[in-house]
Amino acid sequence: MEKRVYKNIFDLVKHLRDDTPSSPLVGDSDAYEWVDYRDFLDESYEWIDCGFDQTGGRLMPSMHSPYLYRGQTEQHSRCYPKVYRDFPPVNRPRELKEEYRTMYLSSQIRILWFISLLKEHPAMEHARQFGIQINPIALAQHYGIPTHYLDLTQSIDVAAFFAWCKSENKVWQPVDRGQGVIYRFCWVKIPEAWKMIEVVGLLTFPRPGEQKAWVVPIRLGGNFEKVPHVETFTFKHTLEGSTHFFDMFDSGKALFPEDPAADIADSIMSITVIPTNFVVHTLLQFGCAPFKLEETFKVFQGRLLCYCNLTVENEVPIALTKEQLEKLAAYWSKREKDFLRNVGVHAVKIIEKGEMLTQAEAVRLLGISRDSLKKRIIDGTLKAIRVFKVGSNQGR
Repeated sequence: MEKRVYKNIFDLVKHLRDDTPSSPLVGDSDAYEWVDYRDFLDESYEWIDCGFDQTGGRLMPSMHSPYLYRGQTEQHSRCYPKVYRDFPPVNRPRELKEEYRTMYLSSQIRILWFISLLKEHPAMEHARQFGIQINPIALAQHYGIPTHYLDLTQSIDVAAFFAWCKSENKVWQPVDRGQGVIYRFCWVKIPEAWKMIEVVGLLTFPRPGEQKAWVVPIRLGGNFEKVPHVETFTFKHTLEGSTHFFDMFDSGKALFPEDPAADIADSIMSITVIPTNFVVHTLLQFGCAPFKLEETFKVFQGRLLCYCNLTVENEVPIALTKEQLEKLAAYWSKREKDFLRNVGVHAVKIIEKGEMLTQAEAVRLLGISRDSLKKRIIDGTLKAIRVFKVGSNQGR
């Protein structure tokens, strides 16, 4: 049966809104909730070793819908991350030809390089002070470094913007012909969905919070359209529709506020010289034996030049300038007062028997193990949940 093509974006957005169940939660749809995120991460989750801490929590957009969305100006044969662009449809890295393996490793070098430079960004220190946990790879994704993640959003309007507008030479332009697509992912139907998707949330960095950002990892050879409970909706582009969402987000400026981190990412993506230490780190990370490192490095150096037009040098001058740091300090001094304005928590009373909160929900909310939760209930030490201050351990 042929799928419906909506005659314009407004009809599709109306359908998506009407088809969203009402939420039992009461609150501002632009609000955020503090969530202790440590226990959401799978035990096998590995962070790139650049000094990032897994402690703390995340400021998650208030859950008023079981759906996450993704918008694209056109539908391709497969929906997969940019890091795999132009790769053949294979399922395992060893099935890739030498050229594509080199291209993939070059993207890993850029990720490592970018997130190491983030340590100089004042937003990292502000995040530490607020107790906010950051996934550096997801952050790299949001600043334009290709990763294995696909961007999702909790906002229908944000998805509609990306379905209607595309970036050309760093300038967003509305599309007024052809067909666009919005994907809708009912993630709550996925068992242990927290091990599959990840909230980026509101950060001390400007960009992810405005986009109500989530990410989903896609493996080599994968296709987001084939993920269970993902629906595909197509529509016809019209000038009226593209202009509406273009204006809603101030020509894209509301979703992409100025940030020197974006300049750093652009430099890393455009430069043709990469640092030796990140090449070495990446080779070791991907299984190169230390006693073969020198030999492997020389071979890989040649492949980088051949397939990616990249040369390797010891020192590559990319860093935040004094002027950029001063600009960031001025930006944060204005933002700091209102940063937590729309952040709250749900105060919940837990009883051993009843329907107010399931054990699974309590485990997620408190960030403790199921056994610890049961022990607290039996001991009578868990009567209510309160969070007094973002980043503190009180009330957890």
